[in-house]
Amino acid sequence: MMMMSLTRLFLLLHCAAAAFAAAGPLPAAPAGDPGFLVHSQEFNVRVFPEKGSCEAAVAWDVEARGPEPRAQLTAYLADVAEVTGVSSPGGPLAWKRVPSLVPFFSSVVVSFPAPLPPGRRETVTFAYTLSPSAAATGLAAMNMAVGPDKMYFFECWYPTITPFIDENTFVRAGQKPPFTLAASVPAGFVFITAGELASVAAEGDRAVYTYRCPAPAPFLIPFLAGKFARARIAGGPVPLDLFVMGNARAEEASGFTDFIAQSAALQARLLGRPPPAHLAVALCEAGGLARGFPGLIIVPPGFQHSWRDPAVASTVCHELAHTYFGNLVTASGPGGNEFLSEGLATYAGIKTAAGVAANAEDALFSHALARLMGSDTPDSPIVQVRPMQNVLSGEVYSKGALVFNELARLLGEERLWRLLGTYLARHAGGFATLDDFRRLVREEAWPHLACFDGHRALLDRFFAQYLDSTALPWVEIAATEAPTPGKCECTVRNRGDGFGLAPIGIRAGSRSEEHSLLIAPGETRTLSIVRPGAGRIACTVDPRGTFLHGVRRTSMLARAADLRRKGLTAEARAAYGELLARIPEDGEAWYGLGRLEEQAGRQARAAECHAKAATLGGTDWLPTWGWLREASCRIALGDKARARALLRRVLSEGNDMFDAKREATAALKTIEE
Repeated sequence: MMMMSLTRLFLLLHCAAAAFAAAGPLPAAPAGDPGFLVHSQEFNVRVFPEKGSCEAAVAWDVEARGPEPRAQLTAYLADVAEVTGVSSPGGPLAWKRVPSLVPFFSSVVVSFPAPLPPGRRETVTFAYTLSPSAAATGLAAMNMAVGPDKMYFFECWYPTITPFIDENTFVRAGQKPPFTLAASVPAGFVFITAGELASVAAEGDRAVYTYRCPAPAPFLIPFLAGKFARARIAGGPVPLDLFVMGNARAEEASGFTDFIAQSAALQARLLGRPPPAHLAVALCEAGGLARGFPGLIIVPPGFQHSWRDPAVASTVCHELAHTYFGNLVTASGPGGNEFLSEGLATYAGIKTAAGVAANAEDALFSHALARLMGSDTPDSPIVQVRPMQNVLSGEVYSKGALVFNELARLLGEERLWRLLGTYLARHAGGFATLDDFRRLVREEAWPHLACFDGHRALLDRFFAQYLDSTALPWVEIAATEAPTPGKCECTVRNRGDGFGLAPIGIRAGSRSEEHSLLIAPGETRTLSIVRPGAGRIACTVDPRGTFLHGVRRTSMLARAADLRRKGLTAEARAAYGELLARIPEDGEAWYGLGRLEEQAGRQARAAECHAKAATLGGTDWLPTWGWLREASCRIALGDKARARALLRRVLSEGNDMFDAKREATAALKTIEE
């Protein structure tokens, strides 16, 4: 999923309901209990756009697994679906809702009249209703859109082992069995989902669309009904069906559909896979989001006009990449979805968008870097990011793509694509974890790193840094000496807490070069550069602005401020100290530390911090508020003369933000009285 603008949210309704998948045995289940295997699923859906609701049922063909008979089955569903009944061929089954530990999902426990012995198969049918009155929250709400001319939602049922499992176990217990689906929609509506359309039949004033999808089914099964017109587009590298609504005309989107077909074919070629046999593209507003499923992408209608924008092009290619990353192979375990689904889809989206149309790869990676570094989302290792935790912030997309870009620089881009193809072939139709990916890279890639000292351990260091910690390099030019034309000595230092393969740009006369320098944290290296006859030589670090290095000061500053507001003085002081140890010239951090010391009653120390903040500046409200807060501390310390001078400086030189001059005038009046 790729986030787009959320300013045009429709009345949102979300559903939940289909099973995930595994072609073969279930992954290992918690507590040694293998649970149930779902052999197939059958959906029957009736869509009522005029009422903004759906009536649905899903029948599972389940098999009890494990050494002991199974008395209960637990199903997880998004918290907008209202279950109305559960049954089997023998009659109704007892069921109840139980609390869920998985964000945006609720769970239902079903009890069988008699425990099912191992190997016993049973059909379990869930009936449920989706409507705007459902208590949707967070992602559950955002995945639904309903209006008089359309209804969109996706199904995400889980048959699992026991209730009260966390979200990591939740994903690991998923399955992707084949499904059939029959959807009844009003006349004039079209129903779209993943899989192949088997038939369309009239049923009074309604139409019934029947689909079949073999295993592995999508990780999430989309349901989309709307007043679409369909245009078939052949002749390109991938045949397309384009679905448009309202007054939109398919011929106006010819450039867009050609871009999609070429992008889909390019991704398949890079990954060593056959191109899609067919692709459906639905132009539909769905909560401001774009969505990608095997054989289907759903994008906002405006994309057909703005697809030449690199950001839009990469979003479309991100959704195309979910055919492989997230659906063909579903990532589970700590950080798995974030890195191996969203991170990989973002990386592939940038690379294929730039390769087909936008030609702006550096700009896209640079934007991802700026977004990550400018985010105030708390910094945490990828392995500690819980499924669905940071999706709304978009941070997992940026950092994941940047880490893969660093891996490509380390291994070579062609070798990384071959490795990703191997990853898909090894885990196709199933699930994979970060450990699976690390093991694959170690097996396939380490022999190609022999040019680096300690190359056998280099990949372990790479993953330990970028996945298991928040460490990053921060490489800069510390000094440059050019004693004679054609010669330069450049001192490079790493101020960060992580190692990096730093790109060094060298410009000698009219010639530009780029070299990579492996540099450890805290290391300083001197490079002697000789280019006879080149004249003046200039050196830069990260000439294209895509190297994952620096300090996430915005996140660190936000964390320290949050601790200060919560009254956690010792923790906040340590957080400010950590940031200032990295960036001693950060005026905002000195100001925040000053506010903390004021709250702690340490006025002298607070005054020092505010003076430092005013001297360093760094934002439009400094130095003004540094002077103002120092003046307050000086008043508390009885130094009225210094306070008076600071307040007069605010009035004569300061930037009047947040009523600074009004406060300074009031404080001066208090002193004079």
